[in-house]
Amino acid sequence: MKEVRVSCFPEASEVAIEMIRHALVSPRFANARHVEQIVENAQLSCQRRYLSDSSMDPTILTAEDFSKVWNRVLDVEEEYRKLFSSVTGCGSFVEQLLDDIRIANPTIIGNLDFREQIPLIYIFRGARGTGKASTARRMGEIFHHMRFFATPEVIEYSVSDLVGEYPGDTGLKVLDLFDRALGKVLLIDKVHLLVDTIDH
Repeated sequence: MKEVRVSCFPEASEVAIEMIRHALVSPRFANARHVEQIVENAQLSCQRRYLSDSSMDPTILTAEDFSKVWNRVLDVEEEYRKLFSSVTGCGSFVEQLLDDIRIANPTIIGNLDFREQIPLIYIFRGARGTGKASTARRMGEIFHHMRFFATPEVIEYSVSDLVGEYPGDTGLKVLDLFDRALGKVLLIDKVHLLVDTIDH
């Protein structure tokens, strides 16, 4: 920050650190250049605000300069209940996920590693039409509001998209898929087809 002759409020620093943390898991992360881009975008936002309000200090960046949604609530229970209000038949999972949210929130607030606190791999099983895929898609919104990921985007694939035509193709497709899904929720539909048998 000193090299570009700006300073920022404490909460703005926290938002910037969070954005960098999210960027680290992106396959497009470009080290120092990526960090510079985050600061430059914040400076542009600050300058725009100064043009409309000359009473503000144009050398001090605010949290809003880094992210317009910086104050996204950490307590996502209300948002969580809205997302799952129309989902039926998965009450036990809903309650389990709610417990996970309660465990994760103080971890995120304290800038600790949430990955050791709650599971990040979920397997949805059930008959066709019971809402497995639609429930999985909601996980993107939940994890985004919990600040696990910078985006609510869900990458969706079916097993048929992963199986290659020739020996070695499948492994390459899977690696490419994982690369594109970094920092996002990955949904693999009909994953049971990857094995010969499965206990239903």
